Amino acid sequence: MSLSSYSRHAFHVGEELRQMLRAEAYEPLLAQLSLRAPAVLAAFDRAEGALIEKVATATPAPRQKLLDKLPLEKRFWTIAAAAQKAFEAAAVLDAAELELRPGGSYRAMIGAVQTVLQAPHLSEDYLWPFPSDPPEGLFD
Repeated sequence: MSLSSYSRHAFHVGEELRQMLRAEAYEPLLAQLSLRAPAVLAAFDRAEGALIEKVATATPAPRQKLLDKLPLEKRFWTIAAAAQKAFEAAAVLDAAELELRPGGSYRAMIGAVQTVLQAPHLSEDYLWPFPSDPPEGLFD
């Protein structure tokens, strides 16, 4: 499978997870998102990294079983963080396929790798995994 195939599949997982956040149960949580949401998401990711990875990499039925065991707010943040991880993976895979080519100088490769590492931070899609518009001023 090419990197672009992995990227498409990773993006699809992110979209599946984002769609899960459209459930009626999460509407109050989505309505409360603020400029602090990315910081909260990052803190949650640091605290719950193993759980987030399990959710991001699980197939739909086991994923749902994992999520059903969680309290509502933790489930919401887990889904959002897993979506973000999937979107970030898609961005890195796309950038790696475009940027990383053997045969150049190691100095050029350092620059190319930096482009790959920055890829998830260059798109609102990857920085805001929620199915709502980000608060005004977040990406100014």
